[in-house]
Amino acid sequence: MTNSEKMRADRAKLVADAREILTAADEESRQLTAEERAKYDRIDDDIDGLGADIARTEKLEKVESAIMQPEERSSEAGQVQTIERRDDEMEYRQAFLGWARTGNNAEFRALTTATSSPFGGYTVPTNINDEIVKVLEDMSFMRQMATVIQVQGNQQIPVENTLGTAAWASAEGAAITADDVIFDKVTLNPYRLGALMTVSTALMDNNAFGDNGLESYLVGNFARRFAVAEEAAFVAGNGSGKPTKIVPDHDATGAIETAAVTTLTSDNLIDCFHSVGRAYRNASSGWIMHDSTGKIIRKLTEAVLGQYIWQPGLAAGTPDRLLGHPVFYSSEMDEFGTGVTTKVPVCFGDLSYYYISEHGPRQMQRLNERYADLGSVGFVMSHHMDGKLTNSAAIGSIQTA
Repeated sequence: MTNSEKMRADRAKLVADAREILTAADEESRQLTAEERAKYDRIDDDIDGLGADIARTEKLEKVESAIMQPEERSSEAGQVQTIERRDDEMEYRQAFLGWARTGNNAEFRALTTATSSPFGGYTVPTNINDEIVKVLEDMSFMRQMATVIQVQGNQQIPVENTLGTAAWASAEGAAITADDVIFDKVTLNPYRLGALMTVSTALMDNNAFGDNGLESYLVGNFARRFAVAEEAAFVAGNGSGKPTKIVPDHDATGAIETAAVTTLTSDNLIDCFHSVGRAYRNASSGWIMHDSTGKIIRKLTEAVLGQYIWQPGLAAGTPDRLLGHPVFYSSEMDEFGTGVTTKVPVCFGDLSYYYISEHGPRQMQRLNERYADLGSVGFVMSHHMDGKLTNSAAIGSIQTA
């Protein structure tokens, strides 16, 4: 059993203990005693702490797995590739890592003609690029649930603006008068996302990273930084030089407004669930909310039987569930009831209608002089991408008044 699996089992036990306290009081039609309330609050705090620990531990376990098992993952069926494979991929990779360690690019240039990027760097080898993609997928719920496509330049996605209708003919041979589908277009643009890190020259000169250590270090660090920046844009981006958020704006069509800024009920969540069409309540659907909002929802029950509507994920790597659909937490979401009235603390819908576009391969630059006085070398990795919701009807939200 991994650390995260043990913590999930511990959290499940705490949840059961907390429910036992509330059930006992409900069956006796009374309020919690002071002792019960204190015990419940302690358990509740422990559940919150374990939830945060589980998230951190599972992210770390995924990154460690991605770094330690490159060959196994590179052979997975359906692996997304972002650059064309070369005749001798291993030789290219070794030359690339040699250049990264020493800064001597003469041999590297002799090996390949696909060297130069517009920013003076080199194309990241396919297998290293795949490692970064795999870590991003493990860390980013949006990359797991959204539709990821590989494109060159700008990409226009056709979108059904109206569904169209069918109609019965008035008689055999009579014309069909039903309306046709009307298409709109969503354009995905190549916005550049980059990250900079510095590495001690003493560590590289002493080969402290080992044969594959530098590769693992670069993959892990760049991927974590990209994952954080991407999530911020996918959830809350304004579309100016970056992706556009999936979360609807306040006062968007189909939103469910709460009765008060400080009140969130199970009825609100059920209304939000049904605010999107049946076609959008499927295996690709999920909830997005801040962790603090999840804490509030976890205590809610439905009105008839008094059952909790929130279900904790028990298996490692599985999300919590709400009304049968996974819950994804993002620190970029508005927190519920923290003083600002116009907020969107919860959204739900088919996340596959959010398109993430990868525009060409990742590139890396080695900055030899910029940090020389600090005894370090700088590395910059960047790639071009965008993200947009292609069907606003697929996503609903809860908004505060």
